[in-house]
Amino acid sequence: MTEEVAAQPTPEAPVKVVVGAYINDIQELDFKTNSYAIDLYVWFRWKGADLDLSKTMEFMNRYASDANLRDELYDKPQTMPDGSLYSIIRYQGQFSTKF
Repeated sequence: MTEEVAAQPTPEAPVKVVVGAYINDIQELDFKTNSYAIDLYVWFRWKGADLDLSKTMEFMNRYASDANLRDELYDKPQTMPDGSLYSIIRYQGQFSTKF
């Protein structure tokens, strides 16, 4: 292990994150390129004010990354009645995966 990795702070315990998705639309299915366009919302709920999951969440298998749109619906996470934090993003773009 390098000194840089050893110097990184580690959390006492992993933070439990609840993640959900609402798929608004899937279109442009292309079986030749194994790609499709999607419009979806991804939301997160967690406890721990030092995190903002909407800023660090990454999508994999993007097909045309220049045309993808990512909008955070809130500037900062919203506090829920139970004390957890809530954040949501809308993502519109093309992805590629083997069908």
